[in-house]
Amino acid sequence: RPIPGDPILGVMSKGKGMMIHVEHCRNIADVREDADRCVHLHWDKSMEGEFLVDVRLELRNARGVLASVANAVAHAEANIESIAMQDLDATTSRLMLTVAVSGRVHLGRVFKRLHSLAAVSKIERV
Repeated sequence: RPIPGDPILGVMSKGKGMMIHVEHCRNIADVREDADRCVHLHWDKSMEGEFLVDVRLELRNARGVLASVANAVAHAEANIESIAMQDLDATTSRLMLTVAVSGRVHLGRVFKRLHSLAAVSKIERV
């Protein structure tokens, strides 16, 4: 799920046309250097809109932690489109969020807000 600001690559796919991938996407590792199928692309500077990003958090189980995460995302002026939670052990959970952002700078603000939460031990984009 590339977002404005990500380095992107267009990959020609049989039956699907051109698919856009983040340049370092593991799904295109075998064709990345194939000049007949791949083309380096750039985002238009005037690109606007909301783009979905998958984010994985590891956090300490605590009362109200889910509300704190939702509040942090809202204060970063982003929206949670989907959420799933999985217990890793008695004290730690993994939270998968799909968040709507306008680009990398906006995603950075979301990460900064989430990092400020004491319960959050790890955040990564997936």
